[in-house]
Amino acid sequence: MCFNTSAEKESTGSISPLHLAVESNHWECVAVLIEAGACVDACDPAGRSVLYVASQRGHAHCVELLLAQPASCLLEEHRSKWGPLHVAAANGHLECLRMLLCCEGGADLVNVIDAEGQTPLMLAVLGGHTDCVQLLLERAALPDMRDRRGRTALHRAAVMGREDCITTLLSHNASVFSRDLQGRTPIHLVASCGHADILSNLLSAADHSHPNDPITDRHGYTPAHLAAYHGHEDCLDVLLELKPCSIQEGNPFTPLHCAL
Repeated sequence: MCFNTSAEKESTGSISPLHLAVESNHWECVAVLIEAGACVDACDPAGRSVLYVASQRGHAHCVELLLAQPASCLLEEHRSKWGPLHVAAANGHLECLRMLLCCEGGADLVNVIDAEGQTPLMLAVLGGHTDCVQLLLERAALPDMRDRRGRTALHRAAVMGREDCITTLLSHNASVFSRDLQGRTPIHLVASCGHADILSNLLSAADHSHPNDPITDRHGYTPAHLAAYHGHEDCLDVLLELKPCSIQEGNPFTPLHCAL
């Protein structure tokens, strides 16, 4: 019986028995295969390592067995360039993520980026996994790192309406004034998406740090422009209450024009 015991870490063009055992969370079989000399860094045709699959599925006991060999945290899926930390964070598998960060060299990968420039923190925020967000920030994840579009974890939380994630990010000094490649802050995006309660929180944070910032993007548009354009009256109400001057700031094409 072939256990795919080669030390080769690249894709073999087939799925190893160890992949199958991990996929089904048969940790006893995983232990037997490892004892028989199965390669813990074998990759399937897509470049997914055995540790990647265990982390993706949230099979913590399998992750523990693999890391004890030790399996590598550096191997990446071919297309997305996701590694085990990315996939554990994206799927909200807190215990797997904790073990990956605690393994040898794992702490150095807390800010590792994928093909789109996304960190595990950004992916945890996208999924709304606040416990993973908290853990990553405690382990020195950088809240203001930017992806290929210039967007931070807070930009993602603003778009998705992840209020708990936003609270956690702000408690770790994430900047509400980080601007993407279009010059838009998380405040722009939350107004554009109509999350009025979150808008109020972000504006309060902005007033504490830079109360005189007009919050305009590259085209001179303010959050009020975007709220009006998308018809979010509740967001305009918040802006009128907390930042009334923003209605008059920025592009001469006013929020009133945007609403028409």
